[in-house]
Amino acid sequence: MPGAHQDPLGRGPTLQTIIPSNVSNGSGGVAVRVESATLPRQPADNLPPPPNIQIWVADSGPVDQFGSLSVSVWGLIMGLPVRYVADDDRAGLTFPFQSRATSVSVALRPLSTYSSNVSDPGAGSAAGPPTPLQMQFAVRLHIGMIVWRAPRGTLAEHSLDIGCILATLLLDTVCILAAYWLDTEWILYGYWQDSGLTMAGYWLHTGWILAGSCMDTGWILVGYWLDTEKLVIQSVTQRREQCQSVTAVQENSGVRMDSDMKQSSETPSNIPTSKSNQQITQPSEETRKALKQPTFNVWGMERKQMLCLLEQMFYELDLVTEFKMEPETVRCFLTSVQKHYQENPFHNFYHGFSVTQMMYCVISQCQLQEHLSHIDILTLMVAALCHDLDHPGLSNSYQVNAQTDLARQYHNKSPLENHHWAVAWRILSQKQSNLLLGADPKQVPHIQQEIMELILATDMAHHGEILQTLQNIENFNFSNREHVTALKKGLIKICDISNEARPAEQAEIWADALMEEYFLQSDREKDEGLPVTPYMDRDKVKKADAQSSFISFLLIPLCEALCKHFPLLNNLLLQPLRAARLRYQQQMDNGMLERQDM
Repeated sequence: MPGAHQDPLGRGPTLQTIIPSNVSNGSGGVAVRVESATLPRQPADNLPPPPNIQIWVADSGPVDQFGSLSVSVWGLIMGLPVRYVADDDRAGLTFPFQSRATSVSVALRPLSTYSSNVSDPGAGSAAGPPTPLQMQFAVRLHIGMIVWRAPRGTLAEHSLDIGCILATLLLDTVCILAAYWLDTEWILYGYWQDSGLTMAGYWLHTGWILAGSCMDTGWILVGYWLDTEKLVIQSVTQRREQCQSVTAVQENSGVRMDSDMKQSSETPSNIPTSKSNQQITQPSEETRKALKQPTFNVWGMERKQMLCLLEQMFYELDLVTEFKMEPETVRCFLTSVQKHYQENPFHNFYHGFSVTQMMYCVISQCQLQEHLSHIDILTLMVAALCHDLDHPGLSNSYQVNAQTDLARQYHNKSPLENHHWAVAWRILSQKQSNLLLGADPKQVPHIQQEIMELILATDMAHHGEILQTLQNIENFNFSNREHVTALKKGLIKICDISNEARPAEQAEIWADALMEEYFLQSDREKDEGLPVTPYMDRDKVKKADAQSSFISFLLIPLCEALCKHFPLLNNLLLQPLRAARLRYQQQMDNGMLERQDM
């Protein structure tokens, strides 16, 4: 119900009312609200008080993948200047994916005086109230760029190719509005002439030449969207975003990442040379070689670079050809995976890429392609990439102790790993991102089962069991399926926790990120009154001590079990791990000496 009260500033009573609307659940709707309508006191000349009424119309329904629509109209209609605004400030220009909203504002105010200054239709003067024939009407139409809001830094991060549509829409609107104004008597040429401006002069004076704005001043421009990265209008079905690389020196490999991953003069023979793929920027030969080394440095890379390199791995391993994958499907799959990694200090897309790169390195260096089937290689790569999808940054111990939804859903059994597989399954269930769409239908259930088992194997609760199985194998035989299964689980385990096998400057960054995530969890456990995970307690854990123990009791035994069957892993992983353990032990010794000197 409307209510009035005295304005403390002395402007008169304020009228407030809310007009609800029928909004169906889940389908959006329109809510109309009249708020802060201030009724000023009677002026000295006893003219009727000019009420100021604002009506807000909010569309709460989802607008799927599209952006904002903004329309502004100023004019004087029967003595009422009307302003109709879809307020971008309230609607926002950066919306969550598939969650858009638009706000509309309408302000109505009668003029008690009339102005001949057409540059401000709402301005007043002492010329008296306007007559019905003394009307001015001006329209400004602004349609914001409609952008497909894909995840940040992904290959699908393209602006839709809609420039022509926008131009046509804006120009058609100009023609329609002009015809409406000219065919009716809303705008009288005499009025414009009396005010000292022609209609064209008014448009020029206010800068509202829609056609000029559209064609000459750059309405059809893609600005800096999504992390201020400049996008180019591209066809989503024919082009992919070019991979851009920061200039980075690959530590201890002597390899320099060429600026923007320079265009390779030769396209690998196993990559189709379609029109679409001819436009793809390929990594240089040096980068492809560095990708097969444990010294590869992911730090400083952008997500789109990592997506490009992941695609390269799938081609190099002959997975795209063997399983008849469409190039667009591969890119969509990789993009979807990247989008489903959360921004945690450690368990993020950088970690997912790093584990996959190490898996690719081990497969290449140990020449496992010659011994394992394509299905084995595919399941290893997909499981490595998806093994921490949608990780919340809180471990299984927290999930169980806090009895989260995940813990209850999976009955306290590997809740995170089960969730990672569930997310991977959803991605593979979408036609546009289903890597197995071209595979033999009889093989698909087996492939899915293998991926699931490998992801579940990354639960540290299974570490001892997997290690024991590998240690019990005397003579490894690739024709023995149990041996192969044990090998694959051991490989994904070692790749998942292999950061300490990388150069020290890289490993230290990973260790710091892991400590930060652990400490955040222990802080939360303390705040919520839950048991504090011992190796995560900020007040008790020291990085050098924790990493030395982790390498000694978990990493090195697992790596030694694998080296027994694959000696090439000795120089690749085992020796760097022993060097890392020695480094941390020296840090511990130095810390003890410093404390003794104090």
